[in-house]
Amino acid sequence: MCRSASLTSASPATGAPIRWKVDPSGTPRFDRMRISVVVPTRGRAMLLERCLDALAVQDIDEPYEVIVVDDGAQEAATTSLRDGLEVKLLRSFGRGPAGARNVGVAAASGEIVLFTDDDTVPGRHWVRAAVAYLDEHPDHVGVEGWTTTDAFDPLYEHSIHSRGGHAFLTCNIAYRRETMGRLGGFFEGFPYPHCEDLDLGFRALRVGEIGTCPAMVVEHPPRAVGIGDIVRRGRLAASELRLIARHPDRYLNGASARPAAVVIRGFGVRWVRRAAQERRALIRSPRRATRFAVAAVGQVTLAIATVAAEVLRTLRARCSERSS
Repeated sequence: MCRSASLTSASPATGAPIRWKVDPSGTPRFDRMRISVVVPTRGRAMLLERCLDALAVQDIDEPYEVIVVDDGAQEAATTSLRDGLEVKLLRSFGRGPAGARNVGVAAASGEIVLFTDDDTVPGRHWVRAAVAYLDEHPDHVGVEGWTTTDAFDPLYEHSIHSRGGHAFLTCNIAYRRETMGRLGGFFEGFPYPHCEDLDLGFRALRVGEIGTCPAMVVEHPPRAVGIGDIVRRGRLAASELRLIARHPDRYLNGASARPAAVVIRGFGVRWVRRAAQERRALIRSPRRATRFAVAAVGQVTLAIATVAAEVLRTLRARCSERSS
């Protein structure tokens, strides 16, 4: 029988001791707990440390495990536990965030599995609020919380905020492990890491209700992005197409509706609305107006090209099936 070994390092944020608990074979050893927290990560060690700092000071008496799944294809994360919080490290070797979360769920001991991301700061009451809500609502299969952020400029920064209401953000949601198993976890077939949260939420609603708990707060601090990052989000249109194909009843109104048109229109409408909101700022600042135009045209153009490529690929696949 293998004996467990502890790998110890120090948090660059606090200098507090951090320990990874693994077997010599490389397989983490898990003690049975009712609550599990899964955090996927890839190449963001400092942000991960900040997230773990927040998870280490949750105000709940009941023990819980934190499972970090490193999706990097090369070196694994080298960070972990402090002050009694045992953090277990797994690898998913480039399967993407959805695959990383599935790896975490498969190894989780908890009946309740909470999800957050490595770039968030869970509030001190986050775990307790989620568990209390699901204990009080046994007919619910999940619960999502409020995701907050400081004011940010979307032309220069990225962040998200939500007050629940079936947003299903994977940075701030909890599911019953039984439900995750019944549904087969997150769908890993999206071309880009986008829409897997909505897909799982839609499927979960067929099993039971997903509530919203305002006390379940996660902060999502803004981070700087370049104009290229904004433009490349146009590629996410491929995942949105796949989402519509999997849930046409939620997006297509009538037999004449076309998924490609729905996706492209969505990208365009978002930029038109943003232009209306920023009208005065764009008029006052030619530099901002130029950046806005480049970002909008670039992203929408890439979305159109991506959708066209996906439609062509689908047509070729159908033709190949008919000829075989």
